[in-house]
Amino acid sequence: MNVPTDMYYAGGLRRKMPGMDDFQEEYKMSKKIRVLMLMLCLVLGTAMMGGCGAKDGDDAGNSGSDNGTADNQYVSVDVTIEEQILYNANGIVVTAKEYVKEATLGEGIKLLVENNSDKNVTVGCKSIIVNDYMVSNLFLQEVKAGEKKEKAVFLSEAELRAVGIDNIGKVEFYLLANETESNNPIGEVEYATVNTSKATEADKAEPIEAVELYNADGIKVSGKIMKDDSFWGTSVLFYSENTGDKNIGFAVEEMHLNGNLVRQYFSSAVYSGKVSMDEIPLHKDDLKENGITDIEKVQLKLYFYDEDTYEIIAKSDVIELSAQ
Repeated sequence: MNVPTDMYYAGGLRRKMPGMDDFQEEYKMSKKIRVLMLMLCLVLGTAMMGGCGAKDGDDAGNSGSDNGTADNQYVSVDVTIEEQILYNANGIVVTAKEYVKEATLGEGIKLLVENNSDKNVTVGCKSIIVNDYMVSNLFLQEVKAGEKKEKAVFLSEAELRAVGIDNIGKVEFYLLANETESNNPIGEVEYATVNTSKATEADKAEPIEAVELYNADGIKVSGKIMKDDSFWGTSVLFYSENTGDKNIGFAVEEMHLNGNLVRQYFSSAVYSGKVSMDEIPLHKDDLKENGITDIEKVQLKLYFYDEDTYEIIAKSDVIELSAQ
């Protein structure tokens, strides 16, 4: 399955979203932008340390392990996968090697990235989907021409547990390679699925008890106001389901807290047949700046667009959520 490359971000590449002319530089300030900021930190860390998570004694840029954790930090896990190639194009090969677990970062899949081209490349994920639930992902790996690196992509264990997923049975990857220096994409996004030994025991994400905000053309979005939740914090939380045949993105066009207009930059994607949980964090400092001591109601407008073509396909009326 091929999808457009220009939504991939690795240190700067992004495409302007439809209908967000005023927000281009700050777009996606939700769960997804925090992930991308972490990706950028990985890039900067690689530049400063000669490889993010490189082991002591490794020469910068040499072929070898770049796991982000030493092998002896892995702990026993009763899940396995079959080794398989996920990406093989333009001299770049990405292979899923084994299922791993790290004491702090949780469960993941160790990938081997081989660069047989004559260009330095950065390989990352546009999306990772676990048991049909779209997760945040932190995978980004730079590999110099003619070299190879191993690195584990960890599967957002805390987030998965927050939505009721303990047993991981299926992991879907949307992988993309960029030229490191120019950040230009190399080829198309490649799709691959890895099934684990827990496939028959895989958990599904649990829907939240929330107010239905939108339901049309196979897209259903529910929401609720969270206050000091142990995982989601104080936020507006969305649970979205896509039973249609298109990959869909949605964003907040306008948002009011207790009647006050606030600038929030939020965008999420939910692919065909998938579900997603996303939040707009409401930080105490931001609330204080707007003179808000307690959240009583949220009013917002959503718009929906085709994730592959970026064509706007629908807009909601004003939606109101009240604190419970």
